[in-house]
Amino acid sequence: MKQLNTYLPPLIADGLGVLFLFWVTPPLLAQFSDKVFINSVIIGGFFALFCWAVVLIRRLQNGPGGIDLNRYKWWLVGLSLPFIFFVIWGIADVIGFLDSVLVINNALLDEAGATIYLLITPASWLTIGLIYSAILAFEMEQTAPRTTIRHFLYATLGLSGVNLMIAVVMAYWGVLWERNAPAGSPVVSLL
Repeated sequence: MKQLNTYLPPLIADGLGVLFLFWVTPPLLAQFSDKVFINSVIIGGFFALFCWAVVLIRRLQNGPGGIDLNRYKWWLVGLSLPFIFFVIWGIADVIGFLDSVLVINNALLDEAGATIYLLITPASWLTIGLIYSAILAFEMEQTAPRTTIRHFLYATLGLSGVNLMIAVVMAYWGVLWERNAPAGSPVVSLL
C-alpha cells in the first residue's frame, strides 16, 4: 500500500485534471463571458472545494525526509496572497463589479446604497480570502498516516480539488484573453 500511496494519487489527480480541462473549462468559458451574479457563486463554490482540498492535503502525514508544512505556515500564507488577490479580482470581474465601480447610477442607488455596494461587497470577498489564509496559517494535525487508505483518499481528493480550481482559473483566463486579446503578441501564437 505504501507504493500506491506515493505514486497513484498524483497520477489519478493529474488524469482527472486533464478531464477537468476538457469537461469543466468549456462550459465555464461560456458562463463567464456574461457578467452576471451567478458567476461569483460558481467561483465561490469552486473556491470552497479548493479550500477543502487544501485541508485534506494538510492532513497528510509526511514521509521520511518530508517537509513539515506547519514549520513554514507563514511562508504559505505569504505565497497565497497573490492567489487570493487573483480570486477576488476574478470574482469582481466576472460579475461586472469592476465596470460598475466606474459608473454608479444615482437613479438606482442612493448614497447609502452606493456606500454599502462599494464597501461591503469587496469586504465579503476579502473575508473569503482570509478563510484560505486561515487554513494555511493554523497548525493542522496530520491525521492520515502514509500506509492507510485514508492517506490515499485524502491525497487523491486533495490533489484533484486543486486541479479542479486550476481548470476554473483557466476558464477565467480564457475569458480574459477573449475580452482583451493582445494584438500581435508572440505569446498568443505560442498558445
